[in-house]
Amino acid sequence: MKTLLILGLILSMQFFAFGSKIKGDISPIFDVSPDGKNIAISISNEGTSFIYLYSLEDKTLLQLTDNKGEYHSRPVYSPKGDKIMFLSKSLEKQESDIYLIDLISKEISKVSNGGTYITEALFNPTGDKILFCGAEYLGSYSPIARKAPHDLDIFSINIDGTEKKKLTNFSAYALSSISISQTGDSVLCKLTEKGFDGIYLMSLSDTSLIQKIEAVNNPRPQIGNSFYSNPVYSKDFKSISFTAPYQLYTLNLESKECEEAWSTFGKDNQAMAIFSRFFNSNDKLIFSILRIENRQYSRNAELIILDLNTKKTTEIKIK
Repeated sequence: MKTLLILGLILSMQFFAFGSKIKGDISPIFDVSPDGKNIAISISNEGTSFIYLYSLEDKTLLQLTDNKGEYHSRPVYSPKGDKIMFLSKSLEKQESDIYLIDLISKEISKVSNGGTYITEALFNPTGDKILFCGAEYLGSYSPIARKAPHDLDIFSINIDGTEKKKLTNFSAYALSSISISQTGDSVLCKLTEKGFDGIYLMSLSDTSLIQKIEAVNNPRPQIGNSFYSNPVYSKDFKSISFTAPYQLYTLNLESKECEEAWSTFGKDNQAMAIFSRFFNSNDKLIFSILRIENRQYSRNAELIILDLNTKKTTEIKIK
């Protein structure tokens, strides 16, 4: 059952004028509202992370959460744009759960209730269910490696927290970037497991029906499929975008031809494209990058709007 948490998080929301100093690092994982007017982001500072809305129209930043005992990340808009889902990780325990913010009532509700370490989540097309990637436990495959969730599968749950179901049985080493199809019966994803390594389209009713998504004009065959990541559908489901080291690509799903959309490959000032989302017009997308400084990735992401017709880029100056 959904647990209502009117924590004062929404009640104490603050507006920050464009140009105000907001401490912290912007996460490269974000979402764009269905009307294309706002971006949901998370900003971390001193071990905590909160959810914000950034208006693309009036350049204001609106803080949505403020619970210093948790780490809030991976905001996702509902199909109607009336809710935002996010993940909350406890700073004391290796646990993560799904929460919803109702943007109309200003209420926050908890959807999941432990039992699965959740790495990412998204709404189904009708907005009454949530799909998420998760692991039954937090494990590590190396005694010297950092603890990280493996044995990953895809689950579903109603937005009121009922009827949690396990949809796949991969126990995958890596399963990420799930993007649901227009009909809601399959997902695009990045999968790494025995016999699988790359971008795939997978049926949710029969996971043996899985198709590898490969470009006929493979842009960089020398790097291998494991380096193609972060696939996401366009709003008309006719194409996808995905990343490779230092590059962002789009791929036509009918012709399977891909095109470089953005790159710092071979340039002096290099940056990694991390994540992207299309606008409803499908001719523009927003993507995040992490710049490489002194041979290390910046912790603070930059967001860029890309016109796919002209290849013109516009930086979004959030802070």
